[in-house]
Amino acid sequence: KLEEIEYLANVYKFLFDASLRNIDELMMIITATKLSMSDDERMLAIDRIFFDMEDKLIFLRAFNNNTQLLAIQRARSRNDVETMRKLYGVD
Repeated sequence: KLEEIEYLANVYKFLFDASLRNIDELMMIITATKLSMSDDERMLAIDRIFFDMEDKLIFLRAFNNNTQLLAIQRARSRNDVETMRKLYGVD
């Protein structure tokens, strides 16, 4: 199903792009010459990025698990249909 594949691609692209933005922001924060921040401000910003990335990872794992579960359910359904066709001699 093309729409589903496009949906999956869009979700993965969004997560990838958002993660790259987090990395860019982190690089700016840890490079002392880029931003004028106190050590406390840097640590708060780093923590914020960490928690944002952790949220993305948790979402990604759940998304992948749900996608895998859907694929397994569909395979079982196809198998059930094929078994019923064989039992009843329907092609």
